[in-house]
This record gives sequence, C-alpha cells and structure tokens, in this order.
Amino acid sequence: MITRKKFILLGSLSFVSALIPNFIFSNILSTENSEDITSLLKKAKKFRKQNKLTLAKNVYEDVLVIDPTEIRAYNGIRKILLSKKNKEYQVIQLYEKALANIPTNVRIKQRLYNEYFKAALGNKKVFQKLNISGRPLVYIKEKYESLLTENPGQK
Repeated sequence: MITRKKFILLGSLSFVSALIPNFIFSNILSTENSEDITSLLKKAKKFRKQNKLTLAKNVYEDVLVIDPTEIRAYNGIRKILLSKKNKEYQVIQLYEKALANIPTNVRIKQRLYNEYFKAALGNKKVFQKLNISGRPLVYIKEKYESLLTENPGQK
C-alpha cells in the first residue's frame, strides 16, 4: 500500500526526472541548430561550386540574418548574381544594402564604386536606374576621391 508521503515523493521525482533531460539536452540541441558563420559560408561555397545557386543564396542570406556585417556573404551573393545575365543592378543594390549595414567599411565602398564604374562603362541602362544626376564617370571619380580623403592611408 502506498502512503501519502510515498505518493508525493514519487510524484516529485517523476516531475524532476522529466525536467532534467530537457535541461541537459536543450543545451546540446541548441548548439547543433546554430551553426557558426564559418561553416555556413563553407556550405554556401560548396553549393555554389556544385551550381546549386538557390541553395547557396539561401545559406548566404541566413548568414546575413545572423551577422549583417559579414562581407564574405555579400561577396558570395554577388558571385551568384553575376553568374546570371543582366543582374548588375541587383549587385549594386546588394552593395548599397551592405553599405547601409556597414557604413564605415572601406572595402564595401570600393566594391560599390567599382560596380558603379563597370555600369557606367558597360551598361548605361543600369546606371540610369540609379538616378544619379550628372556625368557618370565624374560622379564615380568624386566618390573615389572622397573615399581617399576619408582614409588617407589607403591606396
């Protein structure tokens, strides 16, 4: 026969035994689900090399959700976009988004201005979409000069 004291003791033990595995395994499962950025970038690069571009782009976007300042993810998306035709405008929009997230990064500015330069020389329609008044090459020259004055040690 079970007494009241044994009943309460068994009930509390079953409650504790239900909590302990959840507590222990929650830490293990959470670390498995949150892959680090380096492994995600490797996975995306692998997908891109296998020509699984949509999967690679999704992984790069996951990296940007985790860390919107990750330049390698922006560069990977740029490579995916440029592997398709007529995606120069999307590349410029991508780098403008990156510059909004990382306004002090010199590399992003250089890459954005380089894309402006390519558009000004090769694709006038893309440059017209940017709604930049004046002559394209003069605008790009001013941007590069302002970049050099901001960072005098850079070449």
